[in-house]
Amino acid sequence: MSLRWLALIGASVVALGLLPAGSVAAASAPAESSTYVKGTVDLLGQTVEEIGPPDKSGFKLLNTVFNTRFSGGLVGNGYHVYVEIFRPDGSATSTGTARFVGKLEGRSGTFVMESSGTSDPNGAINADWCVVKGSATGGLAGLSGCGKVTTTGDPVAYYTLEYTLPIR
Repeated sequence: MSLRWLALIGASVVALGLLPAGSVAAASAPAESSTYVKGTVDLLGQTVEEIGPPDKSGFKLLNTVFNTRFSGGLVGNGYHVYVEIFRPDGSATSTGTARFVGKLEGRSGTFVMESSGTSDPNGAINADWCVVKGSATGGLAGLSGCGKVTTTGDPVAYYTLEYTLPIR
């Protein structure tokens, strides 16, 4: 598993404030359920393009596009694009966006996520990600939440998502 993949998965987002599990909705707002899921993300494929010519600084800018499969609480596929900064020491930072297509709580739909993260020279990543407000469709309409993606440098990426979803 490449460092680019790990940084990319990690790039899945700046935590913008997690909703506490069991939060109570206001009386005038639609009923919502707040909960937590976790699982794994598997890389299905990727393309990497260097941005601009290399220079003497040793820094590389990369544009990475990849596809993933989510298992666990989220079941479906992710379509990601990330811009990554690789440092001469092998560490990296990344920011990106992705679209998830699949199911959460048995409800089908899509949503867009934003992310940012870091990876160390051994490929271990730590990234935060959030659902973009208003981007969820189908049975996931109204979804909000944030989570994390981590690895220890091995090919398995682990995600968490703390979210709120309107009750049907």
